[in-house]
Amino acid sequence: SRNPLYSVNDVFNGIYVKGNMLGDVMFYGKGAGKLPTASAVVSDIIDAVKHRGTSVMCLWSAEKQKMADFADVKHVFFVRVKGDKEAMLKKASELFGGITPVDAGIDGECAFITQSISEGDFKAKSEKLPEMITRIRVTF
Repeated sequence: SRNPLYSVNDVFNGIYVKGNMLGDVMFYGKGAGKLPTASAVVSDIIDAVKHRGTSVMCLWSAEKQKMADFADVKHVFFVRVKGDKEAMLKKASELFGGITPVDAGIDGECAFITQSISEGDFKAKSEKLPEMITRIRVTF
């Protein structure tokens, strides 16, 4: 079956959640931009997990926070590419190492999931993959 994250493109964001009681659900819609949205979503998820079952008062701190270098942050990526499936998956495997193919279900396209890789490494390697249509950072 086709992965529902496959249809997330352009200015849209998608969050795929697997709940123990609810099962699989996906939230999908336009976002404020990839970086602000990702930051807000991750922050909200971490806050919700840290304070599960409680109400929390949110206050801003005057303490200056140190930012991590974005190029060093590691992610797993879901990547869509144009072209012949076998050729593109071979090329992706050579560039990214161990990949997991994903059934795209669309002629002339294929998709794969990378292993954990830094943003900087992904950017450098994806520049050698001009057939890339889009990529999504995923967490399992």
